[in-house]
Amino acid sequence: MNEKIIHFGEFIRWNRVRNNKTTEALGREIGITARRLIAIETMATPDIQHTTMAALATVFGFDPETFGEVWKSTPVPVTRRKAGPTTDEATRFATACQAAGTTPVEGQRRLRSWIIEQDRQTQMAALTYVPAHRRTTIGAGGNFTDPVDHLQDPAEAVKHRLADQASSATSSAKSPGPAATGENTHR
Repeated sequence: MNEKIIHFGEFIRWNRVRNNKTTEALGREIGITARRLIAIETMATPDIQHTTMAALATVFGFDPETFGEVWKSTPVPVTRRKAGPTTDEATRFATACQAAGTTPVEGQRRLRSWIIEQDRQTQMAALTYVPAHRRTTIGAGGNFTDPVDHLQDPAEAVKHRLADQASSATSSAKSPGPAATGENTHR
Protein backbone atom coordinates (compact mmCIF):
# COMPACT_ATOMS: atom_id res chain seq x y z
CA MET A 1 0.00 0.00 0.00
CA ASN A 2 1.48 3.38 -1.03
CA GLU A 3 -0.74 5.67 1.01
CA LYS A 4 0.59 9.24 1.15
CA ILE A 5 -0.39 11.97 3.56
CA ILE A 6 0.39 15.55 4.52
CA HIS A 7 1.82 15.15 8.03
CA PHE A 8 4.62 17.18 9.58
CA GLY A 9 6.21 14.35 11.56
CA GLU A 10 6.04 11.89 8.68
CA PHE A 11 7.64 14.56 6.46
CA ILE A 12 10.51 14.92 8.95
CA ARG A 13 10.92 11.13 9.24
CA TRP A 14 10.76 10.67 5.46
CA ASN A 15 13.53 13.25 4.95
CA ARG A 16 15.60 11.78 7.78
CA VAL A 17 15.40 8.29 6.26
CA ARG A 18 16.12 9.63 2.75
CA ASN A 19 19.26 11.28 4.16
CA ASN A 20 20.34 8.01 5.85
CA LYS A 21 20.34 9.54 9.34
CA THR A 22 19.41 7.92 12.61
CA THR A 23 17.35 9.81 15.16
CA GLU A 24 20.49 10.10 17.30
CA ALA A 25 22.61 11.53 14.48
CA LEU A 26 19.98 13.99 13.29
CA GLY A 27 19.18 15.02 16.86
CA ARG A 28 22.85 15.79 17.55
CA GLU A 29 23.08 17.72 14.29
CA ILE A 30 20.16 20.02 15.13
CA GLY A 31 20.75 20.19 18.88
CA ILE A 32 17.95 18.06 20.33
CA THR A 33 17.75 14.59 21.87
CA ALA A 34 16.79 11.52 19.87
CA ARG A 35 13.80 11.15 22.18
CA ARG A 36 12.59 14.66 21.24
CA LEU A 37 13.11 13.94 17.55
CA ILE A 38 11.03 10.78 17.84
CA ALA A 39 8.29 12.85 19.48
CA ILE A 40 8.49 15.40 16.65
CA GLU A 41 8.09 12.59 14.11
CA THR A 42 4.67 11.79 15.62
CA MET A 43 3.33 15.37 15.32
CA ALA A 44 0.68 15.96 12.69
CA THR A 45 1.43 19.69 12.90
CA PRO A 46 4.60 21.22 14.33
CA ASP A 47 4.65 22.10 18.02
CA ILE A 48 8.32 22.98 18.18
CA GLN A 49 10.54 25.99 18.72
CA HIS A 50 11.34 28.23 15.78
CA THR A 51 15.05 27.45 16.10
CA THR A 52 14.36 23.72 15.84
CA MET A 53 12.16 24.28 12.79
CA ALA A 54 14.89 26.37 11.15
CA ALA A 55 17.53 23.76 11.97
CA LEU A 56 15.41 20.98 10.44
CA ALA A 57 14.87 23.04 7.29
CA THR A 58 18.57 23.76 6.95
CA VAL A 59 19.65 20.16 7.54
CA PHE A 60 17.25 18.92 4.86
CA GLY A 61 18.30 21.65 2.39
CA PHE A 62 15.16 23.79 2.53
CA ASP A 63 14.85 27.53 2.98
CA PRO A 64 13.75 28.08 6.62
CA GLU A 65 11.41 30.88 5.51
CA THR A 66 9.39 28.61 3.19
CA PHE A 67 9.76 25.35 5.12
CA GLY A 68 6.22 25.63 6.52
CA GLU A 69 4.76 25.69 3.03
CA VAL A 70 7.04 22.88 1.82
CA TRP A 71 5.92 20.28 4.37
CA LYS A 72 2.26 21.33 3.97
CA SER A 73 2.41 20.70 0.21
CA THR A 74 4.48 17.50 0.13
CA PRO A 75 2.60 14.21 0.47
CA VAL A 76 4.83 11.56 2.04
CA PRO A 77 4.43 7.82 2.55
CA VAL A 78 2.86 6.70 5.80
CA THR A 79 5.26 4.86 8.07
CA ARG A 80 4.05 1.37 8.78
CA ARG A 81 5.52 0.34 12.09
CA LYS A 82 5.80 -3.27 13.07
CA ALA A 83 3.40 -4.39 15.74
CA GLY A 84 5.44 -5.72 18.59
CA PRO A 85 4.42 -7.69 21.63
CA THR A 86 2.00 -5.79 23.81
CA THR A 87 0.01 -6.23 26.96
CA ASP A 88 -3.73 -6.77 27.09
CA GLU A 89 -4.05 -3.38 28.79
CA ALA A 90 -2.11 -1.64 26.01
CA THR A 91 -4.24 -3.31 23.37
CA ARG A 92 -7.46 -2.35 25.16
CA PHE A 93 -6.20 1.23 25.62
CA ALA A 94 -5.31 1.50 21.92
CA THR A 95 -8.77 0.16 21.01
CA ALA A 96 -10.42 2.72 23.30
CA CYS A 97 -8.32 5.50 21.77
CA GLN A 98 -9.20 4.40 18.26
CA ALA A 99 -12.91 4.38 19.16
CA ALA A 100 -12.50 7.96 20.45
CA GLY A 101 -10.73 8.95 17.24
CA THR A 102 -7.28 9.60 18.70
CA THR A 103 -3.88 7.93 18.94
CA PRO A 104 -2.64 6.21 22.11
CA VAL A 105 0.03 8.90 22.54
CA GLU A 106 -2.59 11.64 22.34
CA GLY A 107 -4.87 9.58 24.59
CA GLN A 108 -2.14 9.51 27.24
CA ARG A 109 -1.67 13.28 26.93
CA ARG A 110 -5.41 13.81 27.32
CA LEU A 111 -5.55 11.51 30.35
CA ARG A 112 -2.68 13.44 31.93
CA SER A 113 -4.48 16.72 31.28
CA TRP A 114 -7.72 15.33 32.69
CA ILE A 115 -6.01 14.07 35.85
CA ILE A 116 -4.35 17.38 36.66
CA GLU A 117 -7.72 19.16 36.37
CA GLN A 118 -9.34 16.87 38.98
CA ASP A 119 -9.63 17.41 42.71
CA ARG A 120 -6.89 15.98 44.94
CA GLN A 121 -8.94 12.93 45.98
CA THR A 122 -9.64 11.89 42.37
CA GLN A 123 -5.98 12.43 41.45
CA MET A 124 -4.84 10.21 44.32
CA ALA A 125 -7.38 7.51 43.45
CA ALA A 126 -6.29 7.47 39.80
CA LEU A 127 -2.54 7.66 40.43
CA THR A 128 -2.40 5.07 43.20
CA TYR A 129 -4.67 2.54 41.48
CA VAL A 130 -3.04 -0.84 40.96
CA PRO A 131 -5.05 -3.63 39.28
CA ALA A 132 -5.17 -6.90 41.16
CA HIS A 133 -3.09 -8.82 38.63
CA ARG A 134 -0.23 -6.32 39.05
CA ARG A 135 -0.13 -6.05 42.84
CA THR A 136 2.46 -8.80 43.23
CA THR A 137 4.64 -7.77 40.27
CA ILE A 138 5.20 -4.11 41.04
CA GLY A 139 8.74 -3.19 42.07
CA ALA A 140 9.77 -1.79 45.42
CA GLY A 141 9.16 1.77 44.25
CA GLY A 142 5.50 1.07 43.57
CA ASN A 143 5.80 1.57 39.80
CA PHE A 144 4.90 -0.69 36.90
CA THR A 145 8.30 0.03 35.39
CA ASP A 146 11.63 1.02 36.83
CA PRO A 147 12.56 4.66 36.30
CA VAL A 148 15.29 4.99 33.70
CA ASP A 149 15.38 8.69 32.92
CA HIS A 150 18.00 9.25 35.61
CA LEU A 151 20.26 6.96 33.60
CA GLN A 152 19.72 9.01 30.46
CA ASP A 153 20.36 12.55 31.71
CA PRO A 154 21.37 14.50 28.57
CA ALA A 155 23.73 16.84 30.43
CA GLU A 156 25.50 13.91 32.06
CA ALA A 157 25.74 12.10 28.72
CA VAL A 158 27.35 15.19 27.14
CA LYS A 159 29.88 15.42 29.99
CA HIS A 160 30.82 11.75 29.52
CA ARG A 161 31.08 12.12 25.74
CA LEU A 162 33.32 15.19 26.05
CA ALA A 163 35.49 13.44 28.64
CA ASP A 164 35.81 10.41 26.35
CA GLN A 165 36.74 12.64 23.41
CA ALA A 166 39.34 14.46 25.53
CA SER A 167 40.92 11.22 26.72
CA SER A 168 40.96 9.86 23.14
CA ALA A 169 42.68 13.01 21.90
CA THR A 170 45.23 12.85 24.71
CA SER A 171 46.03 9.18 24.19
CA SER A 172 46.33 9.54 20.41
CA ALA A 173 48.75 12.46 20.64
CA LYS A 174 52.28 11.28 19.95
CA SER A 175 55.03 12.03 22.40
CA PRO A 176 58.28 13.48 21.02
CA GLY A 177 60.20 10.40 22.17
CA PRO A 178 63.70 10.10 23.62
CA ALA A 179 65.40 11.77 20.64
CA ALA A 180 63.78 15.12 21.38
CA THR A 181 66.16 17.89 22.31
CA GLY A 182 65.57 21.07 24.25
CA GLU A 183 65.38 23.01 21.00
CA ASN A 184 62.31 21.03 19.86
CA THR A 185 60.30 21.45 23.04
CA HIS A 186 57.78 24.20 23.52
CA ARG A 187 58.88 26.91 25.94
